[in-house]
Amino acid sequence: MDSLVNLTPLFLLQRILLAYIAASTYQFYLASPSSPSNSTSAGAGDATALLAFKSLLFDPHYTLSSWNVNNTMNVCNWHGIACQPEGRRAVTAVRLESLGLTGMISPAIAGLTFLRVLHLPNNQLNGSIPRELGDLPHLRYLNLSSNALEGAIPDALSQCSRLHTISIRSNKLQGRIPSSMARCSRLRIINFSNNNLSGSIPAFGSNSSSSHVTSIILSNNSLTGQIPQSLGNLTSLTLLYLSSNNLVGRIPPSLGNCMNLTSVYVRINNLEGNIPDSLGQLTRLRYLDLSANRLSGVIPLSLLNLSSLTTLNLATNRLVGTIPPNMFQTLPELQYLSVSCNDLQGSIPQSLSNASQLQLLDLAYNSFSGVIPQSGSY
Repeated sequence: MDSLVNLTPLFLLQRILLAYIAASTYQFYLASPSSPSNSTSAGAGDATALLAFKSLLFDPHYTLSSWNVNNTMNVCNWHGIACQPEGRRAVTAVRLESLGLTGMISPAIAGLTFLRVLHLPNNQLNGSIPRELGDLPHLRYLNLSSNALEGAIPDALSQCSRLHTISIRSNKLQGRIPSSMARCSRLRIINFSNNNLSGSIPAFGSNSSSSHVTSIILSNNSLTGQIPQSLGNLTSLTLLYLSSNNLVGRIPPSLGNCMNLTSVYVRINNLEGNIPDSLGQLTRLRYLDLSANRLSGVIPLSLLNLSSLTTLNLATNRLVGTIPPNMFQTLPELQYLSVSCNDLQGSIPQSLSNASQLQLLDLAYNSFSGVIPQSGSY
């Protein structure tokens, strides 16, 4: 135990020195007089930024051995690096997935002024997300998933006006999702799941800026507040994953306007009120999971319009009434149905005998009566 205590200050000193070296190298790059129109100096500048980035990393498999000061004229041949095919040959992509890298993401990465892709998932990176990433004017794709990053999501990321995809799932991030994210005009895919984020969901769709979003994946956080009504303006939305949070209020009827939705998962929250009839307008929907909430009322007949539905999970709510008689006729693709742990009653529909695709049926802990219709599918 004593040796561990004695090593701790040394460990911290090493971290501070590494951070100072990276920051100093980055500042040197910013102060460099190299001309942007000169292809040789552009390559040297990119090499400086990448070497500063590498200086905060531990590379256990020596995958980045080509990244060295004696090889700066061949930056485009370094492992994981892609460059413009012609002209300046500036670095446009850094792809370092699943290399076992540890250490921090250096702010020096912002020296790659033409960077479009930063792909670092499935490593063991720690520390915070550098706010300097917001200074990358061409950044389109950012994936820092499955690391050990901490701290907050920098507000500066919303300055990336060309950002198309941002995935920072499965880290240790805390704090609020910046509300300014809703103003990123080209954002399509947002995946912040499996963190410890708090606060409310930004009002995506509140103006035309975020109208092209296709995927919102925020499951397994500590988000609070209501599901924004403005999500109903996201007509390109296909995936909505909000499960395992602390969301309250009603399911917005406006979601019925998102005609391209194929998957809606809002299970394990504190949602209440009726299931909106408008969800029956989502004719492309294949997966609907509203389980483990406090939803009340009856199963809307409008859900029988969802002829492409394969999974319907309404378990562990406060639903009353009966299962619609022709449910298994009008939902021919249904493979999974759970309505367990509600207050449903009446008989099990005879149309169950037509459920040729059904693989799992869970009706437990209700007040059904009568016999179960025969079917060879379950």
